[in-house]
Amino acid sequence: HCQFLHAAVECQRCGSFFPCSHDSSMVSCPACRSADTLAAFQERHRKSFSKEPESLKVVHGSNEIHLIVQYYKDKSPVRQKEVDECLRKNIACRHIRHVHVLTEEPMDLNDFQRGDKIVQYVLGKWLSYREAMLYAQRSLSG
Repeated sequence: HCQFLHAAVECQRCGSFFPCSHDSSMVSCPACRSADTLAAFQERHRKSFSKEPESLKVVHGSNEIHLIVQYYKDKSPVRQKEVDECLRKNIACRHIRHVHVLTEEPMDLNDFQRGDKIVQYVLGKWLSYREAMLYAQRSLSG
C-alpha cells in the first residue's frame, strides 16, 4: 500500500516543484526561500489549474507510471532523512515502473537502486515544473 506522506508543492514565485510533509503548517521553497503556509501554496496551485487545458490527455490502459522527481542533498539531516524516505517509498511502490531522478549534479544513487527502476538525469540546475514537463516530452514516449 502506498501512503500519502508528502505533498507536492509548486512555488508560485520561482516555479520550483518540491516535496513537503503533508502535515506541515509552514513550508519554504528550497530554491528561492519563499515561505508560506502549505494551505496557501496548495490554494494558489488549485486556482492556477482550475480550468483543465484542452491539450491535457490522460492515457488509459497503461500500467507503466513514470514518476519524475528531483533529488538533492539537504543541509538539514532531518530534512535529508525525509527526502531519502520519500525516494525509497516511491521506488518501492509497485505501481511505479520508473522513477526519473533529476539532479543538479551527478549523484551516487546506488543505495536506492532496485534493478532498473531508477533513471538518473543530470539537469544541472534546480528542477522547475517547466523543466520536468520538458524532460517528459523529450524522454518519455506516449
